[in-house]
Amino acid sequence: MTREELDAKLEALEARSDAKFERMFAHLQTSHADLRSELRAELQTSFSELSAKIDALAARSVDKVTAVGMLIGAIALIFSMIAFGGDQFGAGREVGVAIAALDAKIDRLQANPSSSAVTPAPTTAPKAVDARK
Repeated sequence: MTREELDAKLEALEARSDAKFERMFAHLQTSHADLRSELRAELQTSFSELSAKIDALAARSVDKVTAVGMLIGAIALIFSMIAFGGDQFGAGREVGVAIAALDAKIDRLQANPSSSAVTPAPTTAPKAVDARK
């Protein structure tokens, strides 16, 4: 075998090796790009699922806080009605008595317009007890 033949065989071998190397490199690039796109899609899916779970958890916690707040408000309303209800109902009854007395006074004045004497309206207040006795 001559030197030229040996050089030709080496060049052919080198060309085949380069071709194999280029095919392997192209295959690695394609595989890397495919793997990267699959990983990106999987990460986006996982992130979307995690975000949905966090939103659902936040909505449930807001619902719980709202329910607890409404319960506390209802209890406070009940306690305030028990504590101050008698005062409010008593005031309404006294106003009703005063209105009835004023209605009676107006009726008397309309029935006898010449009378200038005005008699005081009857009150339902308790009479004072004389402590000197």
